[in-house]
Amino acid sequence: PDTDAAAGRAPGGGARRGDGTGLDVWPVANEVLAQALWGPEGGLGALLVGRTVVELGCGCGSLAALVAARSQAARLVATDSDPCALRLARHTLEANAGTRGVPWSVAALDWRAPDGAGPFDVVLGAEVCYVSSLGAPLARAVAALLVEGGTALLA
Repeated sequence: PDTDAAAGRAPGGGARRGDGTGLDVWPVANEVLAQALWGPEGGLGALLVGRTVVELGCGCGSLAALVAARSQAARLVATDSDPCALRLARHTLEANAGTRGVPWSVAALDWRAPDGAGPFDVVLGAEVCYVSSLGAPLARAVAALLVEGGTALLA
């Protein structure tokens, strides 16, 4: 199979849309969040019980799949701005969470215009701010997406 085409990359590795960073699993942040959510002392898994959750920059969907399969959240929305990443995230969620567990969806989200996408009780993000110019849009998106008194967990 043509893995470059399946991942939305031009032959030789360059991304066709976006910069392609969401097409790979970034294990460090996912491990940090997994430990925080379900660590040896129960972590923050209890934080998600009955709550609405959005993941920013879900990439290929590994963290979203973990939340959908293992938490007791009321609803999960996995977001990214890259259409290729969203296709991979949908596939990852279907393969790992399917229709059991947390109701989930995948949606395009531009941090510069997040209005109407929320509100959510919890905002998650794993290695989403790797370029300094994304800091201000990320902060504005988190503020716009969270309910008053909500929680953001970014790694």
